[in-house]
Amino acid sequence: MNWWSVSIETRGDDPAGMTADDRAERLGELVNMLVPHSGVVVGGGEPVRWGATISVEADTAVTAITDATEIIRSAGSDVFLPDWPTVRAEAIREDVLDEEQANDRHITHAPLSN
Repeated sequence: MNWWSVSIETRGDDPAGMTADDRAERLGELVNMLVPHSGVVVGGGEPVRWGATISVEADTAVTAITDATEIIRSAGSDVFLPDWPTVRAEAIREDVLDEEQANDRHITHAPLSN
């Protein structure tokens, strides 16, 4: 078993009758529900969307995405976020993510010259 960082994004054609304040409140509630999974939540934009990134333990990326999607969408339903279709799902093994982030911190940027 490995730990995976899984992100999903949902999108809708309309704001589902929610004001920006309603959406912000519901996204805040979603953050609280996903704390046990180290959750990070996103929302808003054009077209309107909501989504989250969480950590799950699974044997494969496919299983991680399936499990995380169920957790995130269930929590979204519990806080009355719209049941929009999932338009993006992505998994990365956390050791690979850690490696990429470490490499990014060690990149030096030189100014471009003409």
